Amino acid sequence: MAPRTVVQDLVAGQESTEAYSVRWNNDDTLLAAAHGDGTVRIFSAADGRFLRRLNCRVSPEQLPVTAVRWRPGVREELNNVLLCVTANGAIMHWLVEEARELHRTVVQDNQCLCADFNPDGTAFAVGFKDAFIRLYDEETRRPLLELANSLGERKGHSSRVFSVKWADENTLISGGWDNSVLIWDLRDRAVTRTIVGPHLCGDALDFNGHFLATASFAMEEQLQVWEVSTGRKLRAQTLRYGQKPCMAYAVQFSKLDAGFTLAAGGTEECHFYESDTLTRFHVISPIPKAVYSIDHANLSPRIAVGCGDGTIQLLHTARIN
Repeated sequence: MAPRTVVQDLVAGQESTEAYSVRWNNDDTLLAAAHGDGTVRIFSAADGRFLRRLNCRVSPEQLPVTAVRWRPGVREELNNVLLCVTANGAIMHWLVEEARELHRTVVQDNQCLCADFNPDGTAFAVGFKDAFIRLYDEETRRPLLELANSLGERKGHSSRVFSVKWADENTLISGGWDNSVLIWDLRDRAVTRTIVGPHLCGDALDFNGHFLATASFAMEEQLQVWEVSTGRKLRAQTLRYGQKPCMAYAVQFSKLDAGFTLAAGGTEECHFYESDTLTRFHVISPIPKAVYSIDHANLSPRIAVGCGDGTIQLLHTARIN
């Protein structure tokens, strides 16, 4: 395959608060960005133009929106529903086109730190400060089950859960501050495999076929690729382009080309690799503040990068002739 590079298209948003999570909607016409002031900004994906703001604050204290996810589906009404979770413990659904809140649940004395839909959009998972993962029915928004924290011989997380990823209907992958990635069988509500090592502080795991990528907030080997079936580490790279290592917050495989590109970002840098060999082909450095979230578009080679200065960098991969 021809060598690739990354080209910057434009910068969306000029905010004074962090962009903690960015996501393209299903047909790549809209871009949602979760911000540190308790709001979500919606942008036109075509030109980065600001469209509307969703106020997700549930108390006078302006705690962050920690994750946004569009409900999967091909019907127009599904393409317009956004799940938002906040550090106030709020789980909210919005009809984005009308900026109308559809539903709200607040988990008291807790923080929602991450979220993900299952592949068909019938359920979603939320990771919490209390080390629990709670699954909800999308139609009723009622709890389905809890994946409990570790207690005695019971396997689970022992600290905050910062990343959850639904691999298939029956498999959920999660990670956080406890230096472990857990692979759950939802039929048994049990951990089937533990990968020890990755210290995750954000949208820092992704799944592609038989492979799992993690991005650790660490001094070395921040980017690691694992074999899901065995938990074996296949490849690793230390993210460093400038004088300091890049302590990572985010990682994601590309979607359009079966995961050919693997992007990882963190403090001051964003790195782009060929995923099968972990050969780096581009770096954005320096970035004024950290990269907290990366999302590849669904239907094109575009990439959105959410940064600590509140901006969203819109890029695309291109072949070098």
